[in-house]
Formats: sequence, C-alpha cells, structure tokens
Amino acid sequence: KMNIPQQLRAALASADDAYLIGLSNKGTVNRAKKDLEKAAPAGEAGADFVTVTLGTEQCVIRSPLGSSTCSCPSSAMCRHRVTAMLWLREQIEETTEPTVPEFAELRDYPTEKLAKLLGAKRVTGILFRHKSGGGPVLSESTVVSGELPWVPATVRLLEPLEHSTCSCKSKSFCTHKAEALLFWKLQKGHCSLQELEPTLSEEGPDPE
Repeated sequence: KMNIPQQLRAALASADDAYLIGLSNKGTVNRAKKDLEKAAPAGEAGADFVTVTLGTEQCVIRSPLGSSTCSCPSSAMCRHRVTAMLWLREQIEETTEPTVPEFAELRDYPTEKLAKLLGAKRVTGILFRHKSGGGPVLSESTVVSGELPWVPATVRLLEPLEHSTCSCKSKSFCTHKAEALLFWKLQKGHCSLQELEPTLSEEGPDPE
C-alpha cells in the first residue's frame, strides 16, 4: 500500500461519490469510473500530496481535494483528477469508518454576511418560503445538496465552502449558493430572524 499523507488519507476516506459529484458533476464521476477500469495509474507520495500519473496527464491530489491540480487544460474539476481520487480511495486501508461531517464551516458562516450578499428583497423571499414550507428540500450526506426550483438551480455545498458547486457554473460564491446556505441555516436552527432584521430594514417594509 502507498504511504498516503495522513491529512489526504482522511479527506479521501470521507470523499464518497456524493462529495466527488459535488466537486465536479455526476457525468464526470461516471466517466472517471469507466476510465479507472482501463487505466494503469502510478502514484508517488509527497509530503502532503500524491502525484498520480494517468497516461499523459499528471494530477497532484491534495487536501482539500478541491485544491488538486492536473496538467490537462481543463479549468473545471476534470475527469483525470476524479479518476486519481477514485484510485487513491481504493489504496487506503479501510481501518476507520468515515466520520459524519459536522458542517462546522457552513454552520458558522456569518448570517449577516449572507444577508448583505443577498439583499433585502431576496432575504424577504427566503423568509416567506421558509415560513410557508416552500423552501428547498436539502439533503445531507458528505455534502448539503438541493434544488432551488424557482431559479432553477441545483446547489451542492461542500466543505471547504469555496469548493461548492452550482448548476449556474459560477466559480464564485453565487447568490444561489448563498440562498441554499441561508435556507439550510434556517432549517437547522443555526440562525434567527433577529440576525436578518438589519438587512430587512435597509429598504423599509416590503409591500405584500
């Protein structure tokens, strides 16, 4: 077995298919699985990373997995990196059960910062949907995922948060990700109406 650095080993142990789909998309993960069947990867461990050679491409896999790089020209999370992660996942010994994520980064993301990003009108709409039960159905595994049907957009919130993805293809922390995160915080009781009131008062009361 390869001597995979401990931090990377822990990241791989927790990276189930849902997490890899969150990093890329379902099609990329399925393609990577097929590629892995006929690939002959070679790996070389560094201090805090593993370099995996797949044919003519070289991937540097590190923790967090979303910061991994590849020699191919793709700016998105390419199938080479996902193939390398799948292969490395097979190399680690299953001595410990993956830990259930606590989503501490999502929980502790400042509500005030979210509200300012979204603005009073969006926050009002979110609160209306939340109170009326019309918010998104968000599922939790190693990621928090769900659809915002009124956009429409599919959001997958990962930790670290900067590696979250949205079907709008935005690389930044788009309003869809912010909406999904605020809905999740409300549904889990991680924020209160009092924290949102300053934003709501910025534009005065919204007419119904």
